[in-house]
Amino acid sequence: VIKGFCRQPEFVLVEGFGERKPVTYRADFIVFHYDGTAEIIDTKGFETEVFKIKRKLFEDKFPGLELKTVK
Repeated sequence: VIKGFCRQPEFVLVEGFGERKPVTYRADFIVFHYDGTAEIIDTKGFETEVFKIKRKLFEDKFPGLELKTVK
């Protein structure tokens, strides 16, 4: 049982400044549980090099959120 979910949440990984756009990551889902925790879920056929970099940035910036991949 879950409290709720959202589709395609977007996370800012690196802030933009000046003319530089921010680096963002858009997951497939975020699932909210009744205990106050949340899971980030992304479906992947395979993990690209860009995804691997963004995953590391995500984990550094949001250590309290778990990013799960489903193949």
